[in-house]
Amino acid sequence: MDTKKFLKAISNKIKMNITIYEGEAFFVLNDSWIKIKNTGLVNGIYNLVKGEFQLIEETTDKGILEINKHFKPENITSTITVNEDTAKKIVLASKFCGTDDLRPVMTRVFINKTVVVATDAHFLYKKEHGQIIKGEFGTKDGFLIDSIYAKFFKGGERLTLTNDKTIIETDELILVNSNGLYPNFDTVIPSLNSYTKCATMSKEKVKELLKTAEKLQPNKNNIFFKDNNIIIPNDSGYVMNEHKEEFILQDVEEFEEFDFLLMPVHSDGYERGLNAKLLNAIALNYSEIKIYFNENPNKAMLIKGINKKTSSSPVKKKTTLPDPIIQKLKDENAKLLLQIQELKTEINTLVIEVKPKPIEIEKLCSAEKLEKMITEGTQKYFGLGEQIIVVDYSEKALALFGDATKNNKGYIQEVLKGRFNPYLKNEQGEKQCGWIISKKYSDKLSGLDCKFI
Repeated sequence: MDTKKFLKAISNKIKMNITIYEGEAFFVLNDSWIKIKNTGLVNGIYNLVKGEFQLIEETTDKGILEINKHFKPENITSTITVNEDTAKKIVLASKFCGTDDLRPVMTRVFINKTVVVATDAHFLYKKEHGQIIKGEFGTKDGFLIDSIYAKFFKGGERLTLTNDKTIIETDELILVNSNGLYPNFDTVIPSLNSYTKCATMSKEKVKELLKTAEKLQPNKNNIFFKDNNIIIPNDSGYVMNEHKEEFILQDVEEFEEFDFLLMPVHSDGYERGLNAKLLNAIALNYSEIKIYFNENPNKAMLIKGINKKTSSSPVKKKTTLPDPIIQKLKDENAKLLLQIQELKTEINTLVIEVKPKPIEIEKLCSAEKLEKMITEGTQKYFGLGEQIIVVDYSEKALALFGDATKNNKGYIQEVLKGRFNPYLKNEQGEKQCGWIISKKYSDKLSGLDCKFI
């Protein structure tokens, strides 16, 4: 688990200060105790996250005395050590968990002996994990991981299932997640042999359909399939023609394992419909998707995510300083180092008369210092950098800066609901263009490579 990113993301959700009990550190999140194994405590201050938390010394308060009960599991039924491939599936599943507080179990990722599952009752993510789980599940069907934990999985996490909780253990943290009865997702999956038609769409095509649907159906964003055509009716209230384009559905020759189940939408005169916004949320994670249609239009569509291999495509080189500039800097540094060596030689041979060399001492530097100077100077002058800079801009907003925002413009606009502003101020107080997003979308920043300021 990426501990620093996790702690920073949940820092505004922590309900109490860090508590020290019997030499170990704890805090509370979502009514569950979290134990910090690698505390990183210095002079009574907890330093792993932005914003320092004052420590509470050992106390005899009843609640504190009962902390360790959460970390002495009894009736262990099964365990699993998550590998890197399964961790990626857990992170992806966390994006499709529910957000309804009335159904708290569905806000979690579910793992049984064969699959990783997440659903919010509109669409369902289902992917086989292929890992061997030790032990039996007993009275519970599998592990439940809160989505706020799942989105930071990296591989190596150890899951322990007891009768009433799932314990997530990493080298730095132990997290406790209470269990519940996850809905029987298998009951909503129709018979696979009843899917007779399919259509393949690229990520770009889905995005294009979403933009059209937002204009013609601003409150619904629905698209429909009828008679080998894609149709988007005009419900906008403006005088515009409906969108219609030919899109031939293919017969299913061999059914592949699906990754998502998406519930259909209906309208007068149209039966096979999908919500374009939900479809785009799925397509963002793949290069293209394949949609399977059931013979019964009231049954859910099944979606397979496909990532095309790009090994045959030319590899893009990272932007670097122009060769002439690098060569000039290297030549100048080589001359300075040569002059230093000449001075050392004259001193070592005890030459009495040493003529001073016309060297500017402040320019002399080691090869390592020169390399650092070239790297930092390059990034500062040319605006390089692969991470998006995230700044705590106001009480309700975050600001995103950096060239990396250009490559993630679609994600920032559609998922983070970002607005571009050319008159923002960066962390130094200088005017700089960037993006503004609401803090309520901060948990979705895990989909980007960010540096938090």
